[in-house]
Amino acid sequence: MTRLAKRLLAFFAAIRRVVRSTDPEADWVWIERRAALEHLFGPASDRPLHAAIPLHLPGGQADVLTFESHIVGGRLYVTAGLTGPTSTQLPNGRWTQYELAICQREDAVWAPTAIAHLASRSLRAPLRPGETMDLRSAGESAIAALLFAEYGSFRLAGRTCGVLLCLGITADEMAECLELGSTVVLERLRGSGVYPFTDLDRDSFSGGAA
Repeated sequence: MTRLAKRLLAFFAAIRRVVRSTDPEADWVWIERRAALEHLFGPASDRPLHAAIPLHLPGGQADVLTFESHIVGGRLYVTAGLTGPTSTQLPNGRWTQYELAICQREDAVWAPTAIAHLASRSLRAPLRPGETMDLRSAGESAIAALLFAEYGSFRLAGRTCGVLLCLGITADEMAECLELGSTVVLERLRGSGVYPFTDLDRDSFSGGAA
């Protein structure tokens, strides 16, 4: 990272701290959102992953909460910033607003980074349960796409908001989503023990077995 890039990140981080300290409504929404997510997933880490550039600015990303006790053998990451009175997120047909989640078997920096980055896309185009997103141009991995699935709902600012799980699937599983439907694939992933985890190097399942 260049010296200029580091200075810019520090500058945006400083702005973020000032905005947080002078905006009571933002503080209230943060507290209420976190409490609602903790009701669903258990206690969140005391160290939220704050984006250097706020989500509403060009190139911005979402903050992310980490839930280490939600599921045995893994941890859950959930964005915190797509829901609330000031959010410009587009409805997806299931919820007016929703946060994004990804589940990992171990601490992996790429996982929260992925949903923090994907959050900005959900401000421009809806991400819907049951749909897939092709990732084959993203790099070398057995995971070729994301399959979006409902992963809970909560109340915030008088409305029902959702949590959309981003589940990594292989190219074969993506093809089966198109052929058989995402509901069938999700049930097979549940039965095989893959769901709700995204494992970059796993094999495809066949006939319900991973």
